[in-house]
Amino acid sequence: MKGRRRQRAKWLSIILTLAMFVPLLFPFNAGAVSAAQKEKPSTSVKDSAKVSPQSKITSKLQKQFDKDKHVTYLVKFKEQVDTLKIAEKAEKNAKKQKLSANNSKLLKRNLVVSELRATSLETQAEVKEYLTKQKKSGAVKDIQSYYVVNGMAVTSTNEVMEKLSTYAEVEKIL
Repeated sequence: MKGRRRQRAKWLSIILTLAMFVPLLFPFNAGAVSAAQKEKPSTSVKDSAKVSPQSKITSKLQKQFDKDKHVTYLVKFKEQVDTLKIAEKAEKNAKKQKLSANNSKLLKRNLVVSELRATSLETQAEVKEYLTKQKKSGAVKDIQSYYVVNGMAVTSTNEVMEKLSTYAEVEKIL
């Protein structure tokens, strides 16, 4: 009798554990679309022409290229996610679904992270493609993408940096 009870408890434990981890593997916000994509899917030529490419690059960074051929710098993109707005939206969804406090917190976290990743994937795609081509030619040594701040760390030549400053989606090069 005790053996059967233990075996049932063991199987129940396994099933409940799987029930907890399966939703983590397939979050229900996987098809998230960024708010910016809904509002303004493209950048107009007029908007991008207002800012000169050289004004995006700091003078301190320009001076570093006098000393070294390859310099590491940060590329900050214009489009940033309003995480507070996303978190509020997630909280409303959690209340509608009557989720527990822990599940509500998990939902908020998943939605915010998904939105940050989606935004960075969309806005960094063209720049990343260009940098990958330049890496093969040797003009770029390293590329590191960050989704939390929607930026990239790049180690490259001055020519590559100047080309990056011409992209409309780039806000600053630091």
